[in-house]
Amino acid sequence: MRNRPILSDEHEQTQKFSSAVGETFTKTKQLEKDQGFYLSNNKGLAIVFNPHCGDLPPNSEIPVTVTIYNNVCGKFDDIIRSKVKGLADVEFPVSISISGSPIRVPANQVGLNYNTIPPTLPIPTIVAKSKPVQKTFVIKNTGIKSVQIEWKIFDQVTG
Repeated sequence: MRNRPILSDEHEQTQKFSSAVGETFTKTKQLEKDQGFYLSNNKGLAIVFNPHCGDLPPNSEIPVTVTIYNNVCGKFDDIIRSKVKGLADVEFPVSISISGSPIRVPANQVGLNYNTIPPTLPIPTIVAKSKPVQKTFVIKNTGIKSVQIEWKIFDQVTG
């Protein structure tokens, strides 16, 4: 009698991927998990310092990694405050400009041709006055606000 499920991700905790592609997959999966955590406040932006606190011995230095997570476009201005026990707080401004689109076409959708850049939606040859042909694919809004989508069809110019 089996006590644990046959399909699970339990093995990923002890048997990590060792290939370059596998390591990239694992890092991407962790990044998505971290991004979900830091952006769960629906503010669209999170600035994370690592380490964010700790001791700094005399005459020493440590590298501080600043990671910016975002799921919205725009210009963001804020103040970063550094606190050192026994000293006055030090503040300095930060300005971040994020561009791009929150709209994504998720990968690996049946019907989309990923051998072209950008991916294409192939439509078969249709006989005149035949029944309508339907194709379906998914788009995703990764942002925190609703967006207005408008589709347009253009003639493809072949070289």
